[in-house]
Amino acid sequence: LLAAAVARAEAPLPRGAAPEHRGLYGSGGFRCRSASEASAPLPAAAVNDDYCDCDDGSDEPGTAACPSGRFFCQNAGGIPQFVRAG
Repeated sequence: LLAAAVARAEAPLPRGAAPEHRGLYGSGGFRCRSASEASAPLPAAAVNDDYCDCDDGSDEPGTAACPSGRFFCQNAGGIPQFVRAG
C-alpha cells in the first residue's frame, strides 16, 4: 500500500497541470474539477487531447482547446503561476 502511494506521488503530471491538482489524475482515469463524485471518470487519454470534455477546462491543462483553459507554469527561478492557455 505504501509503495503504491509513493509510486502515485512520483507519477508525472500532464503538461500544464498544477501540482495541487494531482488528485484528479489517477490510474482509473481523470475526473473534471467541476464533476460530482457520482460522475464517471474520463479515460486518461482524454487529458490534453485538444478536445474540451470538462465544462471547467480541467481536462486540457496543456492545450488551448477550452475557452477557460489555464496552463500551470513552474516558472523555474521565478514564481510558479497559472497563465491563460488561449
